[in-house]
Formats: sequence, C-alpha cells, structure tokens
Amino acid sequence: MEFMPRGQCYLWRDDLLALMVGADALMTLSFLSFPLVLSALIRKRRDAISRKAFLLLVCSLFLCAVAHLAAIWNVWHGHYHLEGLLKSIAAVSFAASAVATWLVLRQYQSESSFWESRMVRETERCQALERQLVQVRSELETHQEARFRESRKARVTVERAVAEHRRCETNLKRTRQDLESVGREMESFAFVASHDLREPLRKIRAFGDLLMSRDRFDLSDGEQREYLGYMVGAAERMNRLLDGLLRYSRITTRGAPFQRTRLALLIEEVHDDLDILISESRAHIEWDVGDVELEVDPAQIRQLLEHLIKNAIKYGKPDTQPRIEGRVRANGETLLLELADNGIGFEERHAEKIFEVFRRLHGRDRYEGIGMGLAMCRKIVQRHHGRIWAEAKPGEGAQFFVELPRHHGNESHD
Repeated sequence: MEFMPRGQCYLWRDDLLALMVGADALMTLSFLSFPLVLSALIRKRRDAISRKAFLLLVCSLFLCAVAHLAAIWNVWHGHYHLEGLLKSIAAVSFAASAVATWLVLRQYQSESSFWESRMVRETERCQALERQLVQVRSELETHQEARFRESRKARVTVERAVAEHRRCETNLKRTRQDLESVGREMESFAFVASHDLREPLRKIRAFGDLLMSRDRFDLSDGEQREYLGYMVGAAERMNRLLDGLLRYSRITTRGAPFQRTRLALLIEEVHDDLDILISESRAHIEWDVGDVELEVDPAQIRQLLEHLIKNAIKYGKPDTQPRIEGRVRANGETLLLELADNGIGFEERHAEKIFEVFRRLHGRDRYEGIGMGLAMCRKIVQRHHGRIWAEAKPGEGAQFFVELPRHHGNESHD
C-alpha cells in the first residue's frame, strides 16, 4: 500500500514545500555537477585519480542525486521504500568510494615517498656530479696553467734556441769570412813563395850549375863537387816544395765548378797522362767502374786518381810487377772507390799520418817525393764533401778508399 505523502506532514504549506523541494533539487544538481567537474579534472590531470575510483565516485554521486529526486517525489507520493533503497545503495557506494579513495591516497603517498626518495637520490647524484665537475674544472685549470707554464717555458727555450742559432750563424759567417781571408792570405803567401822565394833558388841553382860546368874552377876534389851537388839538389827540392804548396793552396780557392762526369772517361785520361810511367814500371792496372757518373771537378778528380796510381807504383815491392785493382761500389747516394795494390804497405798506426802535409814514412834516399801527394788527395776529397782513408799491412800492400757523393744539389763549390 502507499504511505502518506511527505507533503501532508508539511501541512501542504507552500513555504515548507518550496524549502524542502528546493533543497533537494539543489542537492540533486550539485551531485550531478560533480562528475562533470571530476571529468574536466581528469582530462587535465590523468594521474589525479585512478579510473576505477573515478567511476565508483561518479556512480555514488549519481545515486545520491537519484535519492534526492526520490525525496522530492515522496513529497507528493508515499514511496518511502524506494527512497530508502536508493539512499542505502548510495551509502554503500559512497563507502566503497571512500575505501577506494583511501587506497588511492595510500598509493599516492607511497609513490610520493618513492619519487621523493628518488628525487633525493637524484639530488645527491647531481650534487656528486657537481662536485666532480668542480674537481674536473679545478684539475683542468691546473692542467691549463701547467700547459701555459710549459708553453711559456718552451717559448723561452725556442727564443733562446733561435737567438743561439742566430749567434751561431753570425759566428759561422764571421768564421767563414775569416777562413776566406785566411785562404786569400794563404794563396797570397803561396804566390809570394812561388815567385819571390823561387828567384833566389833559381840563382842558387844557376850559379851551382855554372860552377860545376866551368873548367877554370878547381872541382877536382870529389868532396867539393859532392857538397855543390847537395846544394843544387836542396834548391831543386825546395823548388818542388814551393810548387806543391802552391798547388795545395789552390785546390779550394781556384777549383772549377762541379759538373756531371763519367768516371771511366777520367780514368782513361789519367792512363794517357801516365802512359810512360806505367810502361816503364810494367804496372798492371785493372778497373771495374762500369758506366757510373757523378758531379765533380774533373781536373781535381783526375789529379786525385793520378796521385793514387803514382803512389801505388812508387811504393811497389822491389823486383815485383806492380798490380793495381780499382773498382766502384754504389752505396745509396754515394760512390765508394777502392784502389788496392801489392806494394810494401805500411803499419796501421800510420793510416792517418800519411795524409798530412809533408809527412813521409820513408827517407828520400829510398823513395822520391815531398810528402804532398796524399795530402792533396785528402784536400780534394774534402772539397767534394767526401772522405778518404787507407788500410794496409806491412808487406801485404795497401787499400785506399774514397767515398764521394753522387750529387751536390745547389751547393756552391767555388
């Protein structure tokens, strides 16, 4: 059966009806507007509430709105069971929403603590990185400062090296000028020696020859003639010494420019010049030079080869045919000339002395010469930026080695 409507309890007074119905209507509208507000919030912040809790809360609000509509309905009708049922369902729904909201809150709190702890760890990590960055920056500044000091020290060293190089260049230039001056003085001295000193020597020789050729002078005494012969011989040797000194001084100062020359052609010319000496000594000379070419002063290299061949023939063994073997070996940018003989040789300790000026290992009574031949050879080789040396054993012959560069580039050789 239907119960008495609630309006009858209000005595159907218009003011009470308006108040109660208006209040329930406003509650209905309020409950219905909440889902709209929550939907807008969730669209803005999807992490604000979980989907299940949102649906449960919307359902609870809708049931509350329906319950208030039932209250308005019961003002004129008596369906109180329906209103009570709706309110009970709404109450259960709100209780479930409260539990779900509490669980979500707990989850948010745990997630918040997780993110807070993670934020703390990230903050500590950032602080550690910042400290490392500060340390690296400090080390970098220290390294840069050290590099700057090293660079400044290197710059000072380079400046000192440049200044030292310039000073060395100045000293070298001054030394070169001094050497050129000494060379000119030596040439002048050699010229004076070859002219001014030769004049009295010529007179000594002339008067000595005149004395030895005239019959009116009593030179029947053998001792007097011997002394006069010594005087003439000494003057002749002095003349040869002056001539050798002059030629030695002109090796560097009056050398010809270097030009590309076939070594075999120079050897052939030397053999032509020494043809009489080679024939008289019955020397046997063999060469293995191929068709090599090198940049040299041809006249001086001919002079070098001539002195070496003369030296090998002069110091041959008595009653033994002189045998001379020469060959050339290429050694990169240089050529090595080897000249071996079967002569008397010499002791190894004299290997450097034989190239000194006026140095003789034997007396003039055994071998002629003034001690200038090998000295001139070394002077010629030095002008060609090469080197010369010898190896020998007494009685087993000697070997002479001459190493010369094949090219001289743009160097000056005057």
